Amino acid sequence: MIETRGVVNISLLFGSTWIVNSSVFAGILLMAFLANLWVVRFQPEHLEGFFLLLVGAVLVTYVLPSTLLLNLPLWGRGVLGGLVNGLPIAFAGVIFSTLFSRSTNPALSLGSNLLGAVVGGCVEYLSMLAGLKALALVALMIYLAVFVALKHHERAPRTEALNQQRKGIGGVVAAALLAGVAGIAVLASIAASGSRSGNAEAQAERRWIRANHLADARAKLQIFNSDSTPVEVAQTCEDAERIDPNALSSAERNQCAQAHMATTRDLLNSGQTAQARRAFDRAKVELAGRPAELSDLETSLKSAEESDRMNVGEQQRKEK
Repeated sequence: MIETRGVVNISLLFGSTWIVNSSVFAGILLMAFLANLWVVRFQPEHLEGFFLLLVGAVLVTYVLPSTLLLNLPLWGRGVLGGLVNGLPIAFAGVIFSTLFSRSTNPALSLGSNLLGAVVGGCVEYLSMLAGLKALALVALMIYLAVFVALKHHERAPRTEALNQQRKGIGGVVAAALLAGVAGIAVLASIAASGSRSGNAEAQAERRWIRANHLADARAKLQIFNSDSTPVEVAQTCEDAERIDPNALSSAERNQCAQAHMATTRDLLNSGQTAQARRAFDRAKVELAGRPAELSDLETSLKSAEESDRMNVGEQQRKEK
């Protein structure tokens, strides 16, 4: 659940690119490695502090808005975003590795852990009802249930500890399952009662994402140089205008018009008249009120279209 939520969170910083998966998975793998290294080196005896840190880390991922990281440079967003979203994995990893090292039945313990992964994957679908942000609260409830179950298990008499190993692990898993079900019920009621506020928040988030993508498109227009192809510039212009047709400045519109005109010429030279017409129409939109700049190109385009019509007519006569 934490991994899935991390992927969605960081996609708000970069869009849906390979950087998102790299940042999230690298952060999780690094935290898992450091957790195991910590257990091997220090062999902690008491886990209460790690449970407290785990709760704090989950709450940080729930409370911290992604917009705080948006002003950082690209590498800063990737590194800090991956570490923040992977932080709960570090403390959960210390707890799991410590308990696993103490287990007298490693096969049963590992099987219980895999069962928990399956349950977590199923609980992820709760996000369709309560939103991805709420998954952090579900994970928090499950972690707290595990802590309560472990404390109850530790209070069992020492002489019965080995005999109750299976029962204890089963109790932990059952408690986690019950906590997940309880979390689903609580969040479902919250989602039902606050659907209006949730919709407003979702709309605000969508507006923020659109503004972020628009800012990225405008930034690309500023860094394009002579080595950039007209198609790249034209596609970026279309992306920006699709979000907000009135967002580009006059200089940016002129840059887009030149890119569309160059694309039209390239398509005409390659015999792609229909695609050239589409690019030319985009250039007309950018150069509204300045038709003189397009007159020569429009003449060439009309000649190519007339030639295509003549070729089609000739082909049809031959077929008859």
